[in-house]
Amino acid sequence: MSGARKALKIMSILTIVMAIIQIITAGLIVFGSSFMVGMQEAELDGTTVDVGVALMGVGIMALVSSVVSLIVGILGVRGANDPTKIGPYKIIAIIGLVLCILQAAMFLFTGQIASYGISGVLSLVFVAVLVFLAFKIEKEGKQA
Repeated sequence: MSGARKALKIMSILTIVMAIIQIITAGLIVFGSSFMVGMQEAELDGTTVDVGVALMGVGIMALVSSVVSLIVGILGVRGANDPTKIGPYKIIAIIGLVLCILQAAMFLFTGQIASYGISGVLSLVFVAVLVFLAFKIEKEGKQA
């Protein structure tokens, strides 16, 4: 197994572990927020919002995002184990990189780049490395 394949496998396993932690956390948010529905309201820009419903929405979005991360991690391990199967992972990695770049541009153009922070930069670098590894592994698969 080449260095690129090992690196992708390790990074994908880390992604899977983080996704599982996020799924558990998001599930707890959804479960916990169900007890708050109808108990407290907040006003936001002149609109009354049920805090429990809003929190449940955030939890559901986090849950969906975490499941997508889990799928990405699984596809990464699959592609690292068999370079001929890296195609779907490469596509998802490219989409992720484009989204990270768009997010950074949004923060930059709205004057909120300080809010992007180190976690945003690290996410961008992480995804860029994943794309690089996917292309390198695809090249290895074609040579084999």
